[in-house]
Amino acid sequence: MTVDPERMAEIAHETYVGAVHERFGDSGPRSLRTMLLTIRKLYENVAPERLDGTLVVVCPVSENAADCGSAPEPGTGGPVAQTVVTKLEHLAPALEPGERPTNKVLEIMDGGRFRLLLDVAAPDYRALSEHSIVYVIDESGERFHVAGEIREVVNPTRGAHASVYAIPTFRALEDALQDYRFRFARYCACPILAEVWESDARLVFKNQPEATMRQSMTQFLRVTLSGGATVAEEQNVDASHPVDIRVTWQLGWRIALLEIKWIGDSRTRTGRLLKYRDKRANTGAQQLAEYLEAQASQTPMHYRTGYLVVFDGRRRGLRPDTEALTVANAKFFAAKSVVYDPPLQELRTDFAMPVRMFMEPNQAKCIPS
Repeated sequence: MTVDPERMAEIAHETYVGAVHERFGDSGPRSLRTMLLTIRKLYENVAPERLDGTLVVVCPVSENAADCGSAPEPGTGGPVAQTVVTKLEHLAPALEPGERPTNKVLEIMDGGRFRLLLDVAAPDYRALSEHSIVYVIDESGERFHVAGEIREVVNPTRGAHASVYAIPTFRALEDALQDYRFRFARYCACPILAEVWESDARLVFKNQPEATMRQSMTQFLRVTLSGGATVAEEQNVDASHPVDIRVTWQLGWRIALLEIKWIGDSRTRTGRLLKYRDKRANTGAQQLAEYLEAQASQTPMHYRTGYLVVFDGRRRGLRPDTEALTVANAKFFAAKSVVYDPPLQELRTDFAMPVRMFMEPNQAKCIPS
């Protein structure tokens, strides 16, 4: 579901403007406008779904208001770290997910400057909101604090997107991958993808099916993704490493790298069966990690996320001359997850959970159990 900007403007007017004007007078709505523009600009450079812990944005209204109310107390990581910038994109590296969730405070200062305070103790929102407009986002959602009152941000996407003020990027891609998984990959409903099989029994892959899988997914993502996404097939991340698919959102400074692998059995040119199992998927995970490192050096200001997509056509009991399997053998791996060692999706903040797409056999061609 996409965000309707007109509807959000209406909600903002109904929910925040009246309270802000009542508390701060005519200067309140002007500060609120500055706050909203800052939040939107921030989310062009920082994916809200990648934020961990709590982010607090403070826009002082009174000219005599002290910065952030009072000096912030440090959290558990020692003295408060401060960064002052004039461009919000320069805050992206500091807002990368860390080893643990923390509280972060972004203060809108005079002269087009912004100050980011890292690893602070939980702020006193009531005190802050007496002289400032305060915006908070955490795992529970978004809200504003105005004069001690909490105004929840109404999200018409019902949690599908992390913030109503951001253009969906990584989450939109993840939704698209799941859509492709169930609508197209599972039963090979895509005519392009149907060509990867040796026969309509869907037991054995043709020789080297990966290029066809990549073509099918690329076409789907180009049609599905909106919001200024560019989907490119077989793109080099450096001089010698081509990733299968790269999705770039120019407005949002975000890049997604997709590495495609297949597991199962394929028929070689000599007629033997080439069997790929978990090791093949693990090889793809390691390749993707290397691509992410190379991409980081090429585009350090971009947010990057890697997605390993595994087309799973594993069947039990296949031999070179097998023409049919029982349903039990053909579907044996349907609920068998791939084991990743090491689990890079748990060790890296830029490595998404791998997407396994089990490809169902044609049960009409199976031997009755």
